[in-house]
Amino acid sequence: MKIRKSTLFLVCPTDYLESTINEEFKGDNLFYSSLVNNFSFCTNTVTNLEELVMNNNIKEIYFVLSTQNKIILHAMAGQSLPQIRGLKNFDSYIKKIKRCLNYSGILMIQQE
Repeated sequence: MKIRKSTLFLVCPTDYLESTINEEFKGDNLFYSSLVNNFSFCTNTVTNLEELVMNNNIKEIYFVLSTQNKIILHAMAGQSLPQIRGLKNFDSYIKKIKRCLNYSGILMIQQE
């Protein structure tokens, strides 16, 4: 009996990428979602992910986020995020990233 391997994709539910991923990556695809891949790595989350990986023979894990993710684009434009549960500190996190990107000489271009 051949043991099937699975792939885990960590996705943002606002991107709706599951069907696109299933078209591109044939096989047993599993999804774990959180807003803008902003995971809380508390004990419960880590335990759940560990069980998911072990129980499903997962051999590959991918973080996937759309380049058109509305939450990221909203934050990168300098606008405060609406009160979204789980993203309380995300605005300050994005501001820190933007400062680092600006200091490193990376040019950020927003797609239309």
